[in-house]
Amino acid sequence: MRDTGMRTSSIKHHASCPQPQMNLFKELLMKTLLSTTILSIIVLITPAVFAQTEQEVASPEVWEPQVAGRFYPGNETALKDQIAAFFKNVPSQTPKGAPIAIISPHAGYQYSGQVAAYGYSAIKDRKFDRVIILALKHQLGLKRIRGISVSSAKNFKTPLGLIPVDRDACGQLLKASNLFGTYESAFKEEHSLETQLPFLQMSLKDFKIIPLSVCFLTKDDFDPIANAIKPLISDSTLIVASSDFTHYGENYGFLPFKNDIEKNIHKYDYGLFEKILAKDFDGLKAYRQYTQINACGILPIALLLKLLPGNAQGEILNYDTSGHQLNNFSSSVSYASILFTRPAAEKPGDSASPKDETGKQSFLTDQEKSLLLSLARDTLKTHTANGGARPVVSPELSLTPRLKEKYPGVETYTGMNSIYVKADYSCSAATAVSLK
Repeated sequence: MRDTGMRTSSIKHHASCPQPQMNLFKELLMKTLLSTTILSIIVLITPAVFAQTEQEVASPEVWEPQVAGRFYPGNETALKDQIAAFFKNVPSQTPKGAPIAIISPHAGYQYSGQVAAYGYSAIKDRKFDRVIILALKHQLGLKRIRGISVSSAKNFKTPLGLIPVDRDACGQLLKASNLFGTYESAFKEEHSLETQLPFLQMSLKDFKIIPLSVCFLTKDDFDPIANAIKPLISDSTLIVASSDFTHYGENYGFLPFKNDIEKNIHKYDYGLFEKILAKDFDGLKAYRQYTQINACGILPIALLLKLLPGNAQGEILNYDTSGHQLNNFSSSVSYASILFTRPAAEKPGDSASPKDETGKQSFLTDQEKSLLLSLARDTLKTHTANGGARPVVSPELSLTPRLKEKYPGVETYTGMNSIYVKADYSCSAATAVSLK
């Protein structure tokens, strides 16, 4: 009752103010509230590009574990034993080609560890000296950061030891575009990247990582980001995209169906897998929009599709759900290990940017250069003999996917059953390749 009296007194006091001042007060108050509301909306819906935000560049020597002891054992022996047991349970498998990328889950090891082991078993003991990890930040609060956060740490630590960060490669990305920046909060209290690290340590030797957190991206951001990353990819580079799939239940705010839950979750997940295996970037986005499937790593996966070579093949190595494990689908998260390979018969580096004899990045392999040189010679002979610039239609040739891609300084024109290519090499020449 006393509180009510105070409110009445306050109202009476304001009512005694002169009316003009009261109107002015209301007008100023409304303008202030309106401005604040508009500003809040802008902050919420307009992600800031890294170049426009304050850079958090503490550059820690060692990035300490954030979820050890929670998502996986914090003890070295227990962690090694658990992962070794996961590997032991993976049946012998023969990849369809040479592994180049995996999509791996990131839940607590008791739920997703066995599924993750399938992907890492496929790359175990292979010679990868660089691993690009495409992770995410599950909770960024009110901040919507646009772009890719590149960790400034020099090493990442797990109970199994330190993993060095490829600082030169990270520096190259930071210089490539303002869509790359350093926002260390993207890695704080986050598990999507860290849960991959012990598996990598138990699978590979002598490797460095490029730790990337994929934040908000517009449809126009993927190509420049992928183009900046591609020069870092060679035949000794592995890409890991971290993601779980359908999160079903009230806890996740996702209840698109209430009957045949396990069957429908499977249907939702495999509909998305179909787009991933087809490397269908646009289809992936359309499926996400149509179904509203809440796969948390949808952006890292979409970026991975932009990075894969045209001849990459995907296969699902293992799939499971927490609902199946617990026999309770009131709340369920889906996990999958998906492996991408290039044809085994292909010379390493044909689909990725190899290095030349000087150690610099090269767009073409020696085989591709030899083929182009042969075509150029034939073209020049015909040009000299005929006295014109008419393109030469060469016999049917086996082109690698890289020769069908477009690069700076290369112009391609299509004609009747042929391609007319003008490239700026040491000796420019017009070459036509039969498409019959």
